Amino acid sequence: MFRLLPGAMLLFAALLMCSCDSPTETEDLDDPVDVTAPGTVSARDGSNRSFVIQRGDDPSFDETRPYDWRVSFTVTMTLTDAAVNEDDWDMALPLKITASTVTVQQASGGIVTPPTGTEVVHFEQGPASVSGNLLSDVGATVTQNFDIWYWLPNGGKEALITVSYTFTDDDGATATDSVDVLVSS
Repeated sequence: MFRLLPGAMLLFAALLMCSCDSPTETEDLDDPVDVTAPGTVSARDGSNRSFVIQRGDDPSFDETRPYDWRVSFTVTMTLTDAAVNEDDWDMALPLKITASTVTVQQASGGIVTPPTGTEVVHFEQGPASVSGNLLSDVGATVTQNFDIWYWLPNGGKEALITVSYTFTDDDGATATDSVDVLVSS
């Protein structure tokens, strides 16, 4: 039987009466940079590359394994009207793309499932081809092509890949954005 403790009842009542904004609410602002990628991609055999699992200070204990999977996809960044029309946007054009980072996480049913214990996801990004690094005016587009090899501790194929970008203007102000790509099982 479920029993509510007095402290929990007070917390529940306070939450019901709270007039504050929910932390999951988003502001009604357009994104100054529209970062898009395919929502879902399929993986193929990635065993043409390998990685090393270090088993201590002695390299003779290290283990070399082939990657299980490889995916390829393209991310497109487009400068939108919000970059010049939005009052809350404090950056000046042009925007330079100063960094892109990739993270691969194992998933199940579209939900990230972190490895247990000391296991880690192993992944490698191949040389990414980029069409440029400058978004100079509204409508300007830059594309980046990715090849990513990965191995998951759970032995599966399904993964969530997040690509994050940093944008910088001439005054040194920065903004970030990211896009998720699900690798289907």
